Amino acid sequence: MSVGNILGANIIDLALILPACAAVSGGSLLIGRQTSGLDLPACLVLCALAAVPPLLTGRFHRWQGAALLGLYAGYLRLLLG
Repeated sequence: MSVGNILGANIIDLALILPACAAVSGGSLLIGRQTSGLDLPACLVLCALAAVPPLLTGRFHRWQGAALLGLYAGYLRLLLG
């Protein structure tokens, strides 16, 4: 169920929210250097860690939760200095 929530939220963001933002901003969205260099790769790694193992094993393991929390803490550490 959590994998469905994660994938569903990402699909909604890509299919509805980004086009709406592009329409409001005049047809194009500028992507900043931090977004392409840090935020997007971090998001992809966290999504892969959250989605791929449950798809392969059919279950979300405790080590995945700990790994996600650790990666998120590292991401915040990079952002805050």
